[in-house]
Amino acid sequence: MRTEEINESIKVRVDFASGEITPVAFKRRGKICHIEKINARWVDTAPESPVYYFSVSSGPNAYELSLSTRDMLWHLERVILDD
Repeated sequence: MRTEEINESIKVRVDFASGEITPVAFKRRGKICHIEKINARWVDTAPESPVYYFSVSSGPNAYELSLSTRDMLWHLERVILDD
């Protein structure tokens, strides 16, 4: 396995069912990645505005996404590739 730090702004499609934010797909560099599994979710409340984090999987790869509530922007923080 190989981890790559990305920290890149992305577009994310989400579901807000049952009062939870659940990412279902994201778009990066013109390609859509459909999320197959949510591995973990957590909130960092230390900054001025909370940041929501999601560890998600698509195929053999995992991705860490974040949503900043200050500017409501999504970022791809890192990618864990199953080489």
